[in-house]
Amino acid sequence: MAVSSVKSMYWEVFPPMPTKRVYCTPVYQDRHLFVLGGCSETGLPLDKIEMLDIVSQKWTGLPSMPTPRAGAAAVILNKQILIIGGMNEQQNPLGSVDIFNIDEGKWEKKAPLGQPSMGITAVKKDGRVYALGGMGSDAAPQALVRVYEPARDYWQPLPPMPTPQYAACSFIKGNKIYVLGGRQGKLPVTAFEALDLETKSWTKYPSIPTRRAFANCAMTEKCFYSLGGLQQPGPHNFYSRPHFVNTVEVFDIEQGIWTKQSRSCRMKEKRADFSVGHVGGRVIVAGGLANVVKMNSNVWNIREMLSIPAGPGMTKHSTRNSAPSDYSSLSDSQFLFGSQFCPENSESQDFNLSSRAQKNSQQNSQQIELWSQAYLTLMGSIVEIKSTLNRYVRNRLEGSK
Repeated sequence: MAVSSVKSMYWEVFPPMPTKRVYCTPVYQDRHLFVLGGCSETGLPLDKIEMLDIVSQKWTGLPSMPTPRAGAAAVILNKQILIIGGMNEQQNPLGSVDIFNIDEGKWEKKAPLGQPSMGITAVKKDGRVYALGGMGSDAAPQALVRVYEPARDYWQPLPPMPTPQYAACSFIKGNKIYVLGGRQGKLPVTAFEALDLETKSWTKYPSIPTRRAFANCAMTEKCFYSLGGLQQPGPHNFYSRPHFVNTVEVFDIEQGIWTKQSRSCRMKEKRADFSVGHVGGRVIVAGGLANVVKMNSNVWNIREMLSIPAGPGMTKHSTRNSAPSDYSSLSDSQFLFGSQFCPENSESQDFNLSSRAQKNSQQNSQQIELWSQAYLTLMGSIVEIKSTLNRYVRNRLEGSK
């Protein structure tokens, strides 16, 4: 694939969302960006759905969802938006599934999941929706794999994942669904696995070399990338506190091996919980959490591009874009929204997505550690949080009722 010129890629500003929210679910189709649910400033799930017309740059409020939810999964099926699972007001996982008819402006309830789940990763292929992993009411990671057939309004179970996890990254390539980068409690998962949709069997690939929380992943035509994250203290490193990293690890599909890139090819900024995507022959990262950079909720002020050579080999170079920062390049109809990468064609193998939710940044390490843990709870990633934080969250929720 030819690498597009840096000068041909630029950032554009769009109007801010009418409703402030975090842990929302964006989907994109036909020059329209839809934002569903999320948590309000008081920490309660929302039922709001809003649409941005990219051409007119105007937001429109759409009919509310039947079920308020945050941290849900969503996919677009033709002219319909299917939203799956998530978290309710009691911070419990949901099993409900709703579908929104874009042309008619109406919601309809669909067959629920067999088991409530939050932190699901979902992909679509050939008109079917695949929901993988998640976390149940017992806070344990799930290995569940379910496929939804719209014509039958039915969820069919598939062989479970070898590694239970939630909040993972998933990608479609050919007839396989690749899953990597999830979580089990406080621990990030390094497993890298793929489900063959023809044989209905799982294959284990070499694990991600280093264990990093809030890392993000991307897929290109020939490689998978595991980028950045929060390195946690433990026997594998000498740090006493969590710290951000700029690690770049690449899995070559043909060779079947991971390589850790040299310092010259690492991200320019150490960051975690950021947005990442593949467009124009480059892996682009934007936003996220870092120790020294103050982030804005509506404007990205960090973005980097890792160029991918057209020929074979693993040598790559990294370029810091010096253009004024605002929003994502539209040169290939791509959007970096919150911590979501929204391709115009979600089934395209050239434009792949990886989702995480955006949150407000903190400028010192204690605030970052605290809010990183709170983020896991609100996303359905329940962890063991200190009693002071538990009291804080409970008091905020009670005070808002």
